[in-house]
Amino acid sequence: CCTDEDLNTQDDQIRLLLDRMVDGLIVARVGDGAILKRIVDDANVPVVLLDRVCEGVDTDAVVLDNQRAVFDAITYLIDLGHRRIGYISGSFDISPMHDRMTG
Repeated sequence: CCTDEDLNTQDDQIRLLLDRMVDGLIVARVGDGAILKRIVDDANVPVVLLDRVCEGVDTDAVVLDNQRAVFDAITYLIDLGHRRIGYISGSFDISPMHDRMTG
C-alpha cells in the first residue's frame, strides 16, 4: 500500500490490511507514532518497521546506518575532487532523514 507520506492514509491502509487478516505487517511509517503504537499494540500480528524507528513502539525494525551511508557518499565525492556538495532531503522529522543529515 502507498500512503504518499500521509498519516490518515497510513492509518486507513493499516486497518485495511488488518481487516483482511494479514499474518504480519512491514511498515515504512510516516509522522507521529502514537497511532502506530496503538495499532501495533492492538494488531495481534507481528509488525516490523522498515528504515524508520518509532520511539515508544515495542516492535522490531530493519534500518540502515544512514549516518555512515552519507559519510561514505560524501567521502567518495571529495576523493573524486568535488568540493561544493549539495544535499537534498525530505522532512527531518523522519528518522532516516535526520540521521543522514548528521552523517
